[in-house]
Amino acid sequence: MKLKKSIRKKINIAIIVVVVIAVLGIMYLGYKRFFTKTPVAVKPKVVDTIENYGYELEEGQTALYKKLYDELSKELKKDTVDEEKYASYVASLIVCDFYNLNDKISKNDIGGVQFVRQDQQKNFILEASETVYKYIEHNVYGNRTQELPIISKVETEEVKPKKKMSETM
Repeated sequence: MKLKKSIRKKINIAIIVVVVIAVLGIMYLGYKRFFTKTPVAVKPKVVDTIENYGYELEEGQTALYKKLYDELSKELKKDTVDEEKYASYVASLIVCDFYNLNDKISKNDIGGVQFVRQDQQKNFILEASETVYKYIEHNVYGNRTQELPIISKVETEEVKPKKKMSETM
């Protein structure tokens, strides 16, 4: 069965139009991917470190966190470290960094991790990202509109020394 010339001509034109649109679409996507600038991701810069302990102070921390970090740094530079003060500063820094959600980049930017024992950090990060940090909108490009809590005060009421396992047996 032969198609009429006018119908065949219309089908050919339709095929050519679809091919041209597909080629233009591919060219547009290629141009957009390779030639447009993407916003630069915001990464916090380390301002200070406490040697031998691995604690870091990142740029953009709150005034409260900086104050507590400075007090911890001074305490750890002493010849004899008061363990109760040390524990109190670390606990305050964990709480301040963990619950201050406004300065976090995404739900995977967990605060206070540096103060958790290395062998427990993976579990700490997993639990935090699935609970407290679960609904934090990303702020990689600095355009988050979500309002998040900022810690303004931390109090340590009591520091109790914990017995070592070898002492309890």
